[in-house]
Amino acid sequence: MEIDMLSIIICEDDQIQRTELNKIIENYVMIEELNMHVQLSTDNPNEVVRYVEENKIKNGIYFFDIDLQASMNGIELAAEIRKLDGLGKIIFVTTHEEFAPLTFIYKTEALDYILKDDVAHFKNRVIEALNHTNKQYFSENNTQEIFLKIKIGNQIQFIPIKEVMFIETSTNSHRLKLHLENRTIHFYDKIENLDIYPDCLYRTHKSYLVNINNIVLLDKTDRSCTFSNGEKAFVSVRKIKKLEQKLISIGKKV
Repeated sequence: MEIDMLSIIICEDDQIQRTELNKIIENYVMIEELNMHVQLSTDNPNEVVRYVEENKIKNGIYFFDIDLQASMNGIELAAEIRKLDGLGKIIFVTTHEEFAPLTFIYKTEALDYILKDDVAHFKNRVIEALNHTNKQYFSENNTQEIFLKIKIGNQIQFIPIKEVMFIETSTNSHRLKLHLENRTIHFYDKIENLDIYPDCLYRTHKSYLVNINNIVLLDKTDRSCTFSNGEKAFVSVRKIKKLEQKLISIGKKV
């Protein structure tokens, strides 16, 4: 299957630093033969917005300076790009550590926040961001893999849906527990915010969101479903019949 090349877009007002960042990225992409390319490198945030909009860029990789000395700063630019490319990876490259909290206020969901002053680790952090994106979008086994996006601390993680057993609410407000095959992850969100994958995730109970593909047993008497890793989730009375129909529709015996 042919896969699209990922677009890398840089917005940095310092020409020397922009050239250096561009060099780091292009050299690494060439050496590792990654299926991505720097499509735009500029100091103009408006040019970035226009380019992404006109070319309908999706799943892009964005390296933005924060202090752009322009009509909008890097965080404002990131907020605009997030509207156009919801799954794009945004990496801030800056000397302003104090601006980090603003990335949450503007809901930019940044992948990383790299300080230019940390010369020793700067190149490695840029490379890590490229590798992270490459692994998610170009899986050797499934280039169309669907991911569940969750926020842990100041990082965004993308978990393959196929690894998800179920998600349950916690006694702590807005805290959820993600059950994977061999581990669990705690994070903050509302369960209704994750109910956006109608083909594979199903809300069986006000406190449970399950991956129907990983259910191996539906117990209508006990009102529970068992997953391939042995764990169980509850099913409300009014959701039993609908869940049974969904399981039958994907070829599971119930």
